[in-house]
Amino acid sequence: MTADQRLRGEDLKIAMIDAAERIVASEGLKALTARRVAGDVGVAVGTTYNVFENLFALIAEVNTRTLAMLAKE
Repeated sequence: MTADQRLRGEDLKIAMIDAAERIVASEGLKALTARRVAGDVGVAVGTTYNVFENLFALIAEVNTRTLAMLAKE
């Protein structure tokens, strides 16, 4: 079973946001690409665009999560 088959829907979206956060935290925003996120999650790069309209939509989700965490503090 491939990662594409294991991760679906919200789980896949969360895994991609998690990966994006790790990449940005460790290497900066310039290192964030759809290919890199897909590779880190273990899915095909096209899967990224099935979940998010574009890379900016993924970045927006990362920002939304970060702001929500900051609001709780």
